[in-house]
Amino acid sequence: PVMMHDFIITEQHAVFLDSPIVFDLDNLGTGPMVNWRPENGTRVGVMPRMGTAEDLRWFEIEPGHVQHFWNGWAEGQRIEFSGSRLAAPNFGIDPTAPLDEQSADNQPGRPARFWVDLDSDEAGWEQTDDLPGDFCRVNDDYNGVPSRYAYMSAFGGTVGDPGDFDTIVKYDQHSGERTMWQSGADGHVGESVFAPDPNGTAEDDGWLINAVYYDATDHTEVCVLDARDVEAGPVARVRTPQRIPFGFHANWFAA
Repeated sequence: PVMMHDFIITEQHAVFLDSPIVFDLDNLGTGPMVNWRPENGTRVGVMPRMGTAEDLRWFEIEPGHVQHFWNGWAEGQRIEFSGSRLAAPNFGIDPTAPLDEQSADNQPGRPARFWVDLDSDEAGWEQTDDLPGDFCRVNDDYNGVPSRYAYMSAFGGTVGDPGDFDTIVKYDQHSGERTMWQSGADGHVGESVFAPDPNGTAEDDGWLINAVYYDATDHTEVCVLDARDVEAGPVARVRTPQRIPFGFHANWFAA
C-alpha cells in the first residue's frame, strides 16, 4: 500500500498520483511506518469520473510525490494539474532520533505543473517556481475547470520544518507573476481558506483567511487578506483569546 493523500478531478476525469511512499505494516509499533522507495516508480492514473477500475489508465513519470494539489482540468485529450512536488520525501521518522534531527532529511515541496496526453500516452512535469511551500489552494468554485490564481503557504525566510511556513503566496498562472505577504520573523502561517466575495465577478474576488501564530507573544491572530492584493497584508486581524493549535484542510461556507 502507498500513501495517496490527495487527488484531482476535472469535469470528466479523476486523476491519481501513485507515488512510491510505501506503508510498511511490518514496522507497526517498531519503526518508521512510511518509507520512500523510488525504485518502485511513479505513475499517474486517469479514469472517467463515472467509470470503473477497468477504465483506469496509467502513465509513468519521474519519481516524486505530491501531498496537496491546486487544481486540474482537461482541454481536449490533454489534462493539466499542479501541486507542490516533493522530489524525495522522507516521512519515515526515526522515533529514537533527537527531535532536532527527526526532520533533517525532509525537503519541502516546490510548485510543479503536470500533464497527461490521453492521445499520445505521454505524461510529464516541470517545476514552475523554486519557492518551497505547500497547502495549495484555489477559489473552490473553480475546482476541475481552468483557473488562473493559486495560493500557497511558503517558507519566505529560512526553510524550517512543516508548520514553520511564514508566508502566503499568490500565483498568477497566466502572467507568471508571484506576490506574497510575510507574517514576520516570529510568525507561522497555517493553510489559507478562500472565502469568495458573494458580490464578486472575478476569480480572485474574495479573501484568504489564515490562522497565524506569533512566537514572541504566544498568541494567534486570524488574518484576513484581500485575495486580489495579497502583498498589501491583512485587511483585518482577529486576536484570539488563546493560542489555536495548527490545523488544516478547511473550507469556507457562507452562513
